[in-house]
Amino acid sequence: MKLLGSFFNISEILTSEKSAKYEISLNPKHLIYQAHFPDNPITPGVCMIQMSGELLSDFVGKELFLHGIHNIKFMKVLSPLETDSVDVELSKIVIEEKQCKANVIFANQDNVYAKMSLIFGYERM
Repeated sequence: MKLLGSFFNISEILTSEKSAKYEISLNPKHLIYQAHFPDNPITPGVCMIQMSGELLSDFVGKELFLHGIHNIKFMKVLSPLETDSVDVELSKIVIEEKQCKANVIFANQDNVYAKMSLIFGYERM
């Protein structure tokens, strides 16, 4: 399930050769937030991973599929009621023949929400 355009939108993009910073806005009215959790929406970790993949896919210009997680730390709850926008920083991007790797940080000026080291491939596993 693609989340871009319904669960979140891109507000701003800053890119360089091996990194990108996306400012995204979250949609607190999305069905996922109604289930997770009613009256206290929290961004599920799996959605943060999916958003990372979609943003990295935007950066490399190819559809990507999650192949592995090296490291992941959820440091603070990301609620669309408390934080309507967040920066997603993709760094140390390595584009290889069969896969693409990146470090991802979800943060804003006040908080770091998650840090991840992810591996995506160009084909489904």
